[in-house]
Parts: sequence; C-alpha cells; structure tokens
Amino acid sequence: MNPHRQRKSGRRLVAAILLLLALIAIGWSLDLGPFRQMRAYRDGVRAYVYGFPLLLMDATNGAMSAAPGSDPRYCQINQISHSKRFLNAQFRDVVRPNVDTLYSSAWLDLSAEPLVLHLPDTHGRYHLLPLLDAWTNVFAAPGSRTTGDKGGDFAIIGPNFSGTLPAGLTRLDSPTATAWMIGRVLASGSEDYAAVDALQREMTLTPLSRWHGSGNRVVESECIPQARSGKGPTPLAQVLGLDAQAYFARLAQLMKNNPAPVRDAGMSAVLKGLGIVPGQSFALSALDPRLAAGLAQAHETGSAVMHIIAQAGTKKALQNDVGLLAGLPKMLMHRLAENKNGWSYPRKLGDYGTNYVYRAVVSVLGLGANLDADALYPNTEVDGTGEALDGSHPYLLHFDKADLPPVAAFWSLTLYGSDNYFVDNRLDRYALGSLSRGLRYNEDGSLDIHIQNQAPTTEESNWLPAPPGKFILNLRLYWPLQQALDGSWRAPAVQRLN
Repeated sequence: MNPHRQRKSGRRLVAAILLLLALIAIGWSLDLGPFRQMRAYRDGVRAYVYGFPLLLMDATNGAMSAAPGSDPRYCQINQISHSKRFLNAQFRDVVRPNVDTLYSSAWLDLSAEPLVLHLPDTHGRYHLLPLLDAWTNVFAAPGSRTTGDKGGDFAIIGPNFSGTLPAGLTRLDSPTATAWMIGRVLASGSEDYAAVDALQREMTLTPLSRWHGSGNRVVESECIPQARSGKGPTPLAQVLGLDAQAYFARLAQLMKNNPAPVRDAGMSAVLKGLGIVPGQSFALSALDPRLAAGLAQAHETGSAVMHIIAQAGTKKALQNDVGLLAGLPKMLMHRLAENKNGWSYPRKLGDYGTNYVYRAVVSVLGLGANLDADALYPNTEVDGTGEALDGSHPYLLHFDKADLPPVAAFWSLTLYGSDNYFVDNRLDRYALGSLSRGLRYNEDGSLDIHIQNQAPTTEESNWLPAPPGKFILNLRLYWPLQQALDGSWRAPAVQRLN
C-alpha cells in the first residue's frame, strides 16, 4: 500500500473511532432509540469478540473428538489420541501446528467428575502437556519444565467438584467443565517414533471413581485417530459461518458449564444487558427491536473483522476486504506484540486476563498457544526491508554462533503458507531447527538456513522449502532462557538474496 494512502486511511479510522465514541458518550445520557441501538452495537461487538474463543474451542472439540458409534477415526471425549507421526500438509484442524513433537491430545469433560492423568517417566525426554480451559487460558502445564521428567498422577478438577482427593494425586483445577490437553513429546525424526509411542502408551486418563492408585489405573481402549482429509469446513469457518442468532445462542449455552471467571464480571453484566445469560435460551427476535438491530450489526462487524484477521496478508484478503477495516489486523498485532528486525513477538500467551481482543486474535492465528515460560513464537511475514516474504525470491536466515535462539530444550523454524497451514513439498520438510538431523553449521559455529522455492545449488540439508507465493515463518523456542524472555535476544532479519 502507498504510504500516503496508508496514513490517510489510518487518520480516517482514528476519526471514525473518535466520532463513534463521542456519539456513544452522548447516548449514555440520552435514552433515545438511535443511541440504544448504538449502545447495543458497541456492547455487541465486545460480546462477539469476548465469546469467540469459547465458540472456536467448542467447534474444534467437535472436529477432533467423536461420540460413541460415530466416525471411528477420532477419539471420544476423555480419551487421549496420539499422533504416531508428524503432521503434514493435509492437516487442517488447527492452524500453525508443529513438526518438532508428537501430539497427545484429549478433550476433557469434567462436568461429572475429575479425571486422573498419569504421566510416565520420560527418562529425560522433553515433554509438555498444557491444559487449556474453554476460554483458551492455560491453567496448568505439567511437563519437563514444571514437574520434571519422572512422571506422576494428576487429578484434573472441574468447577463443580466439592469432594476430596485420595493421597498421591497432584491437584490441577480447571475453571471450566470443558478442557483441552495438548500434550507434546519431543521426537527427533521418524527414527524416534517407536520410543515416543512407548511413552504415549503409558499416558492414561481415568475417571476419579475408577482410579485406585497409580498401579491400578483403568486403561481405556486405545484410540489412534487419523488426520482429517481437509474436506468440509474448518472449525474457524464453522464459527465464522454462524448468523447472529446462532452465534449468541451458542455463547449463552456454552457458558452454562464454562462460566466466566470472576474477573470478567463487567463483561458478564454487558452480556446480560444484551439478553445473553448463561444456560438460558437466547432469541434475537424477542429483544427490543433497536437492541436486536444493534446486536445484529455488531455480529456482522465482528464476523468481518475476525475474517480479515484470519485472512490477513493473503491476496484474497487484500482484494476483497477494503475500507477502514482492512488495516485493522496489522494495527492490532502492532499494538499487541513487540516487533524487531521484521519479527513479531507475541507475549503473554495462554494467560490473557481481561485482554479479550488479544485472546480472540490469538485463537484465530494460533489456537492452543503455550505460556511464554514454555514456548515463545516469534513470527514474520516480511524480510529485513519490510517486503512480504514470497517464494519468487530466495532468502537467507543467518544466526551468528552467539546469537542462536537461547533455549533450555530446543528451537525450530517452521514455514507456513499464507493460510497458516503447512505447504506441500517433495521433501515433506516443514521446519528446521536445533534438533534437525544433518543440519550443517559453518566453520565458525554460525548457521545459515536457505528459504526458497527451488532447491539451492548447495546441499539440501539447510533448505526450508517455500511455496511460489507468499508465506509465513514461525520460530519456536521451547523452554526459552531469560534473555529470550526479557527481550535482550532477538532473531536476525530474514535476508532477501535477489
């Protein structure tokens, strides 16, 4: 975009926001119909953004778990599904997956009773099993960093449990009845699959009523799901496809067993004012016509904004989404993340407090994000000059020996297409990093990673294949050291070579 036009568009956006805020301020004191509708619009946009992660988690749950008697490829609720091999370009359930670890995932229903998670001794192998509540906040993260590698038994408790626990269990309290465990166990290539599989088989989930000590666990029938074929709407598309009635009705229904935390009392009051009450039916047609009109408009705006965020950086978005909203995603991320050398550093992931906008944006771009202490995710769509990364050009990412990503576990660089999914290539290679077999370092200990569409003239060991068009790079720092957490270390800029 032309810099002059970009500044002009930015000024228009600011002017529009200021005007809207001024009108809304007047509407607070004047009980007039138009201002009622404006207040409903304002509060409705907040409600849409607030509830988006909850609805997306629910849709993802439905896509990744199966009820008894349904599709046998997917696991049931409260049953652990294990990835037996790395994900590939056909995987479409969750954006920006990794190929450094094998996943052990489980959707939990804690409404009836707690579940006991048993983790085996991994004998020093890195593992991480973050537990997310239904709002995408990480409430516990057993694993190498927090609980060590010796294993143990963990009781995952829902919000309605009031009983006592047997001795020998470590208590982990979930604020919601729905939770998602996204376990990751380090695998150093396909040669490591068997060793990881042996550990995964020892991971179990047992209802508390059936748990009688660590040596007497109930082992459910094994579930080995397959990756989706990519057919049908993704969870994100499902949520974006809901109309206003379906969206807000679903929000009210989900909040019955997944209550808002105490800190969200203000938002709960806003929702109630819009007729959105946990556990109660919601009917847009039963509302005051002006409130209903404002809420319907708010849904339209919220859906449009989330769609733009999901499509940010793609040609399709630039062609189809114009006007003031088109610049919103980059403005949001500029404010919500640190930026250096073209890399964006999202911070405070997995624990969003009352920053509902940030939480919603992260749910779209990286559902299931870890806490900063467990992983950092620098990402970029541009080279060192600010130009978009595009496979029509070759690139180089050079790390001096002293400036390699500082981690206690490992790091990797993953490439995604502009849609946030892996890009198919003849090597089935989607990432390179500290654990990549055959990666060649320079004589001085520095490292060069070649990022391009065609194979380099040198050896392919340091080649990260790119698509012919735009793409995204994502660094992952597992168990980052302090210099990464405090910002004294930053990734070097991506260099375009022609």
